[in-house]
Amino acid sequence: MRGFGQLYKKDLESIGLMTIILGLGIALWDIYFYTRIGQWKAEIAVMPTILPFGVIIFWLVLQAIQVYRHEWQTGGIQLLLALPQPGRKIALAKLAAVLTSFTLNLVVATLGFVWVLRAGALYTGGVRLFNIAMEAFFQSRAATGWLLQIALGAWFTYWLAGLSIVVVFQLVYNCSRLTTRLRFLVGLASFFVIQWLIGLVGAIGYYVFSWIPDLIIQLPMDTLSRLDPAYGLAEAPVQTAKIMIDSGIVLGNLLGVVLLFIITGYLLQEVLEA
Repeated sequence: MRGFGQLYKKDLESIGLMTIILGLGIALWDIYFYTRIGQWKAEIAVMPTILPFGVIIFWLVLQAIQVYRHEWQTGGIQLLLALPQPGRKIALAKLAAVLTSFTLNLVVATLGFVWVLRAGALYTGGVRLFNIAMEAFFQSRAATGWLLQIALGAWFTYWLAGLSIVVVFQLVYNCSRLTTRLRFLVGLASFFVIQWLIGLVGAIGYYVFSWIPDLIIQLPMDTLSRLDPAYGLAEAPVQTAKIMIDSGIVLGNLLGVVLLFIITGYLLQEVLEA
């Protein structure tokens, strides 16, 4: 896409410093709790490494708004809208920049969490998540395979949630720019309307895509945690439970996110530009 690269680079540079600071902060946070293993109870050393995942979401909301807010404060948005670039390309560049930063910090947080979790589980064997002994997962190939599948599924779900958050709040902010007064109230009202719209599209998707097979997620049951390590815990088979997720609702919500992005591009090109 002609011109997209320059737009993307500019937006990425605008949040690059905060991305680096957050990534370093997460790394230092995990390193500190890694050094506590053997001095503290294993679970106490591991659990705080989950906190960065919440911080990343909070940061994501701020950056989703900041890439637009910076343009409006400096007057750069008028220049962008005056260029022969469609609104959807401007919106896509800002969305891609925020998601790139989000993905990088998510990778750092994930690696840090797994690093500390593995060290704590193998050092004392006292770390338990969801009532499952983590030591068994890191000692058994079969269990490690299941753990990897669960982690990838959770990571992708978390990323999709981040994508949805960025699209929603960028549209909310652009809606608030439609007026010069009471922008906070306009943005708040827009947020609730957008949530209703996503729910409506998700409900429609439930019927339209009902013919698509449901998603099946297999999770290990807590029977693994009751086995005695003295009797071959590392080689114990992993029993699983199946969770069914309606594909129609998922696809409907994804289409809702796409619709919100299209509305954002339309506002930039046809409404805010005017």
